[in-house]
Amino acid sequence: MPITAIRFGLPVDTGSFDAADIHLVRGTAGESSPDLIEKLWVQIANGSWSMLKSFQETPEGTDVEVTFQPMFKATESTAEWSNFGIHIKKKTGQIRVEKNPAPDPAPRNFLVEAIVTKNGAGAAPASITPAFIRIHVHSSVKSIWVTPSLLSVRRAEPAGAARELTMYQPTVRAEFDDRCVGDVTDSKSISVTPSDWFVATWVSIPPTAPETVPPFEYTVTTSANWGHRSTTGKVEILPQWAREPNPPLVEFIDGNPKLFDGTVKPEKVPNVLFVACGWSDNDAQGFKDITQDIVQAVRTKPMFQPFGYLATSMAFWRVMLPKQDAGISVTSEVCQFDSEGYLYAKNIAPPVRPSNEVSKWDHWDLQYLVGLPLHDDLLLIKDTETGYFISSADTLRDRPAEKLDFSKLIARWKLLVRPNAAQNLNLLTAKTLHAWASLSDRTFIDEVNNFPALQVGDAPAAMAESPDNLEMHGRRGSTRIIDQFFDRISAAPIGNNAPIVLGTPAPNNNIGRLWSADPTTNPDFAFDNRRFIFYLGNSEIGRANAPSSGMVSRVTLGNPRGMDLYFRGQPVKRDPNRNALVADLPSPSRALVLDETWTTFGHELAHTFGVGDEYVEFARDYSAAESSLDEFANCTLAATVLDPTTGAVRFDRIKWNWHRIQRSSVITGPITKLDIDRFTVPIPTTSVPWFSVGDAVVLRKRERLKPLGLAPKVSPELKVVDVSPNRDLLTIRAAVAGLDLSAFTPGSLIFTPVPAPATVQPPRPYLTLVSPAAERMMTVIGGALNGKACDVNAQLDAGSGAQVADAATLPDNLKPFAKPELVGVYHGAARYACSIFRPTGNCMMREHELDSARFCRVCAYTLIEQIDPQKHWWLDRDYQKDYPL
Repeated sequence: MPITAIRFGLPVDTGSFDAADIHLVRGTAGESSPDLIEKLWVQIANGSWSMLKSFQETPEGTDVEVTFQPMFKATESTAEWSNFGIHIKKKTGQIRVEKNPAPDPAPRNFLVEAIVTKNGAGAAPASITPAFIRIHVHSSVKSIWVTPSLLSVRRAEPAGAARELTMYQPTVRAEFDDRCVGDVTDSKSISVTPSDWFVATWVSIPPTAPETVPPFEYTVTTSANWGHRSTTGKVEILPQWAREPNPPLVEFIDGNPKLFDGTVKPEKVPNVLFVACGWSDNDAQGFKDITQDIVQAVRTKPMFQPFGYLATSMAFWRVMLPKQDAGISVTSEVCQFDSEGYLYAKNIAPPVRPSNEVSKWDHWDLQYLVGLPLHDDLLLIKDTETGYFISSADTLRDRPAEKLDFSKLIARWKLLVRPNAAQNLNLLTAKTLHAWASLSDRTFIDEVNNFPALQVGDAPAAMAESPDNLEMHGRRGSTRIIDQFFDRISAAPIGNNAPIVLGTPAPNNNIGRLWSADPTTNPDFAFDNRRFIFYLGNSEIGRANAPSSGMVSRVTLGNPRGMDLYFRGQPVKRDPNRNALVADLPSPSRALVLDETWTTFGHELAHTFGVGDEYVEFARDYSAAESSLDEFANCTLAATVLDPTTGAVRFDRIKWNWHRIQRSSVITGPITKLDIDRFTVPIPTTSVPWFSVGDAVVLRKRERLKPLGLAPKVSPELKVVDVSPNRDLLTIRAAVAGLDLSAFTPGSLIFTPVPAPATVQPPRPYLTLVSPAAERMMTVIGGALNGKACDVNAQLDAGSGAQVADAATLPDNLKPFAKPELVGVYHGAARYACSIFRPTGNCMMREHELDSARFCRVCAYTLIEQIDPQKHWWLDRDYQKDYPL
């Protein structure tokens, strides 16, 4: 079976460490890396990913082979590439560096490419983009340290039962002779004592240890080749959450008023929980104010509709733990910059395989060819006005690019890079060279000790697609411990009311179980509230996202120190004793918070209800199957929608071409068949007339915990023939005898569709989200609204910008409808440029940072369908105002 892609580490959002940079030290004996082939993953023809070595051991993988090659100038032999005292085995990718002294010049960091050389009957090997990993080569280690200096470890098991191998690990960093700082936590040249408390560098609690252990010291030591460097840190052991005497209380913010009198139990509505991550005791009021403002914004600002319509169908809560370090852990490498006398840091963009247009290169293209800069590289850059060579990154950043002479630096590179790359070096712009050299004082920010622990990025990795992702810290416990925390917490009372509890007997009625219980094994839970946890990090950097275990985001603050928002980063200060940074955070407050904080919340919250991203980041096709998009109501494959022969849009195959709805109710119990053509349908009681005798209605299958998808099961049109006095039971009649409605189980929808005017072209009985005008436009274009063919580069350039229908191909009578909000199909979604469609030209899911952003009709419809389908009429009332017939 052939492969379609190859990479170090799994694709984005999978938390793989296999792509992390490798640090090797020449020292007194030289050093070898692990086999790189052990870190390679391949995408096979069915779209799934597998470790290459495991795949090659199957009958399907015997016809796939790769070879490894460095980006520097090297001599090829039968078994390896070599030069500068560096050897790379072609079959395994193992790198060996010879002992000191190092040649001069020699590459100090470089990429190694994994290149497909054999792919069976699949795509030509040359058509598969190589994978790459970064290697650093140093002469010696200057110092090491651990961070955070104190690590609090929460038990997952009771004391005394057995040794507990925790999921806690202090981070070890090293500064090398070349001033480079690296994350060396998982290096084989590191050991930790007392060994009874550690397995490698992971904390391991002996069975003899008591439930709680006060802070004690441990020592980290490097190997002889790394100079026997050592440092110390401290660990404390905290009890299981089940034995924690004073767990925090959850505070109710706003939401469904029926929760107070018990008419509605919390497990029947979506419950959004804000969890404070890295908010110190001094920041407690800021956390309360900001979460209150987020909820208020979502409830009242037009850009967040339909959440305003749904506000009383949800509940919002918050919880904050005392005695936490301020800030979150930044585990990725950062670059530094000054603004108005203050220091900031932000994540470094990873290298990008260069295009053929050298004039368009930026520092990430240059990284691919020559590696990352070091301090010594600055000494080869001359200031043409003073005649002096640059002595520091701060000086470099102060000098305009056009005032600098990079010729000596380029001359050095020509001795190191492959001959086919050397010819491009003279074409580099001064701006690109300046941006690259400005990274020469890159380092790390010290980590913090708090719970729940978040991190920005991960250990540096050249193939990281999202190096600035904000996520749960992979070295600070497990989701099991977080679940134990939620199991333990209860609701704070509100005024004289009793605390809100679940509709289950004590002791299992703690409100916290909302966010730990698995709804697939708890049928009383209408929603998967685990997805609605909003871990709000006290950080100015970090990319928000919404994995299945909850949302993670940051606050966006107006800078009290005057920093231009374009240069947004983490406020930091330099450690006076080592090449490291420490956070220097302002205290978050209502006065500083910016709108982006709550627009990000609205965007991420929508993800949890089955709405996917609609922007483009990757200049390539989406290659997985349609089934991979089942969790997203607003993304579908182009191949699903387009006619395979003509490329025309098949309107019945558009996933989101659902009925517009006038009135709707959820079916609350089994449908009863009265006779050959009549049925009774139980629905919630209403205080006002809702359905009336004579109404045309349709049933639609609605599945618990699943977003609306392609071709949902719908019934033929039925007529309402009776409404019970309490308006909680409808009698409906089918046009034909023998109709089976048993598939429409409780939770499904009964609704009155919007009839289409007789004059509509093409004719149809009902109106759907894709308007007749949009259908006519796609027919004229012959494909998607933003063009029949997908231009990968144009899609990437557009990124998250608004797009409109391809007006150049349209007649004058259709051009007025070419607006970004027009529902149809558009190229580009789920971060991929082509082979995937989204519903509109712009949406909160495409660009949430603009004041003009709104949820498109499809995303809004999806949210209502998931949360409270009886609110569909609110949305349709709005849609009617701008629905183009």
